[in-house]
Amino acid sequence: MDVTNPVSPKVLWHKNAVDSGFAELGQTWSTPKIAQLNIKSSGIEQEVPALLMGLGYDPAAEDEVRGVSSDSTIRTQGRGLIILNALSGDIIWQVTSAHSGMDYAVPASLTVIDQDGNGNADLVYFADTGGQLWKLDVQSTN
Repeated sequence: MDVTNPVSPKVLWHKNAVDSGFAELGQTWSTPKIAQLNIKSSGIEQEVPALLMGLGYDPAAEDEVRGVSSDSTIRTQGRGLIILNALSGDIIWQVTSAHSGMDYAVPASLTVIDQDGNGNADLVYFADTGGQLWKLDVQSTN
């Protein structure tokens, strides 16, 4: 949302699971994180305000009878992380199960760290419902 004029806020964009690149989007429980990223696009480096979030919770896989999940559970949602241009909603980068072997949903909030104090995100930590902790290094412009 653009709240430059608080009396007249504007919705900048809206995404859901039917949008291109959002097929894995599950129930979005986490608070999206806004961070400045230094990105190289078409050979040009630029600082971009970005929205980072896990792809959500997969109720079909995680809410089985009596809360017990099995290895035969078919997981289809939430298995990844997405980074969007905060102003346009365009996908900057994402990782999903198809690309990384991420087999479990990522419903929790991410931890974004500016390690060197330059105003740009450097590291992102997040966990999945399989009990795994992931680290993403975003300090490179690539």
